[in-house]
Amino acid sequence: MEQSEEDKTKTYELTALVKNEETNVLRSALQKIGASLLEEKPLVKMQLQYPILKEQFAFQAVLYFTAPEETIAALQNDLNFNKEVIRYVVKIPRRVSKEESRGGIFERGSRERARFASPHEPRETRKPEILTNEALEKKIEEILQ
Repeated sequence: MEQSEEDKTKTYELTALVKNEETNVLRSALQKIGASLLEEKPLVKMQLQYPILKEQFAFQAVLYFTAPEETIAALQNDLNFNKEVIRYVVKIPRRVSKEESRGGIFERGSRERARFASPHEPRETRKPEILTNEALEKKIEEILQ
């Protein structure tokens, strides 16, 4: 039983640090493998924590696309030899429910919100007894005996 072409196609997330403010390099790499672009997040300029390939600043690009599984290796090979791409990662994005998604297909930061949300009700804190000086001295004498 063979899988059809649609069954082998998956949705991927490409996050890349590029030197220039254009994502044409990434789009052309996706076009070469026959991927269809679903969504592209706006570029974010960031200062790198340490120089990468003598670069102090880079632009972070996030693209969501669908492509056949066997073409991802060709995409990675193309991005490895591209001088404009500093670093990249291709991964399968986490599924987002409709309640979490508010704007685009994929919502960033939903995992952080879930991590900081309190899963339990706040428990009651026990307030310490307030002792007078005489009562405190009496307790200390009891302990020392």
